[in-house]
Amino acid sequence: MTPHIIDGHFFVPEKSAESLFLFVEMTIGYLFYRFYLRKMEDVQNEKTQYEKRLVHSFKYIGETNNIVDIFKRFGRFFPKDDAATQKKEIFNTLLSNLVVSVAKSKKGLLRFIDVKSEQTLKEFFVLENGDNFGFKVSNSAVLKSESYEDKDFVIIESDYRNTGVCCILCTTKTKNIDIELVKSLLNQTHLLYLVIYKKVSIQ
Repeated sequence: MTPHIIDGHFFVPEKSAESLFLFVEMTIGYLFYRFYLRKMEDVQNEKTQYEKRLVHSFKYIGETNNIVDIFKRFGRFFPKDDAATQKKEIFNTLLSNLVVSVAKSKKGLLRFIDVKSEQTLKEFFVLENGDNFGFKVSNSAVLKSESYEDKDFVIIESDYRNTGVCCILCTTKTKNIDIELVKSLLNQTHLLYLVIYKKVSIQ
């Protein structure tokens, strides 16, 4: 349509007018093309963001399902009555799951301490064959909340010291240890100890 649009409407030579008009058309076409490319890039970036969110959501759901499964497995060890299972076996099994499955470690110590006397009430170990724990934990230091500067071990305490019993888990440090999850399960273990050994009714 360019020759028909140019014919008789411009005061410059026809070929010059056509060249100018074609240049303007090409410039406008190029600008629209750049606009199109930019919009497509925005769409692609948005798609990538949604994909990342979706992957993150699936990862979160997977981690949540694993945590729920761990809590379910913990719940299986709660006795229905006093004669359900041997007490020592219950805590050994709980400790093994807590150390190996949750803390991703190979050895750990579960200790219950009398807050007033600072004496050890009960103690359970998870160790590799032929290994020793290799780390001494002072009850007095734990009750005074003194920090342990050790690069290989970590001490985690439950939230129920006000019951008169302090419960701690000591295990080797690992890269992916989830302290909050470990503490939640340690709290359950502490309450179970109170129910079995102290005859406390947990409402």
